[in-house]
Amino acid sequence: MQAARSFLAFSALMLLVSAAHAQNQRDVAVRNDKSTLADDSSWFYDDLDSAIEDAARTKHPLMVVFR
Repeated sequence: MQAARSFLAFSALMLLVSAAHAQNQRDVAVRNDKSTLADDSSWFYDDLDSAIEDAARTKHPLMVVFR
């Protein structure tokens, strides 16, 4: 019985560590995307109003991603 409890506690700990690591990787990926796209004039990063104006002016569709 003690072995089963130890196994469950270890499994829960590993799950928490794994989830935290995955979130950290996502945060790093988002920051890398932002730095890559910040200098690209075809992207509107964190400026929805300008993106809407440009889409209306050029008559192109707008894709918005919320992270």
